[in-house]
Amino acid sequence: MLHATLDNLIHSCDVTEHQTVDEAERQTYPRSGENRYLIAMPNAMKDSIFGADGHRYVRELVWSCREIDRIVGLNTKVACYCCWLNLDFSAVVIKEILIQLTSAPANELRALFTFLNEVVSLDDSFQQDRMKLAVEGPGENTVLGVIKSCSTTDSRRAYQCIKFLVHLSARCSFAKTYLLERSSRWQWAVKWLRGKINEQWTSHSWQTSNETSTSKHFQRTMSAQDTLAEADALLTQLEAQERSSHGQSENFLDTVDD
Repeated sequence: MLHATLDNLIHSCDVTEHQTVDEAERQTYPRSGENRYLIAMPNAMKDSIFGADGHRYVRELVWSCREIDRIVGLNTKVACYCCWLNLDFSAVVIKEILIQLTSAPANELRALFTFLNEVVSLDDSFQQDRMKLAVEGPGENTVLGVIKSCSTTDSRRAYQCIKFLVHLSARCSFAKTYLLERSSRWQWAVKWLRGKINEQWTSHSWQTSNETSTSKHFQRTMSAQDTLAEADALLTQLEAQERSSHGQSENFLDTVDD
């Protein structure tokens, strides 16, 4: 009830003054409703959300999603509302999700990935910046960084990060293009997953989900095999595009020579 009340209060306020774009480019979050009347945000609320202590609110926003499944949707909506055209707030949210992504038990990561998925999928002028912050950094505390650091000690966490990237590319066309353009930076992760699956080759797949167990050890499940197949398909699509582009270049050169 408390989170729902806070979310409604924030959604009732105009946050455009905090957007990190030129004043002429500011606009209300498109999903908030065309004709909805918005009130000015009280100063105390501004300080708590966008001020120096805003990271405390964001930490609670993200943490509570791990604790209470039913508020994940509410909290992601209010986060997206505040992240819209606001790179500074977006960076705070992404940083907090990634911090918890490295420390939360493996069975609590699903809510964090849902949260991160919604934030990086926001279609505004900062979408690429958010994608880069989440996937590549700067710094080691990124999705790719977690895969690398956990590949030997916490393979279940590393796998879930790969699954997140694959599902994100299927859901968001911008993310798909982004990942295809930078395939060399994550191909090793797909190779690692293939190796983990081949290590556990048997006549059957494990029934224990890699997302609900608290174990740190990856299991060869049907879902994991599907994730690998989707990742391979994504890379195959890139190879096909590169061959097509190479063929067009050769045809162009042949035409010029003629």
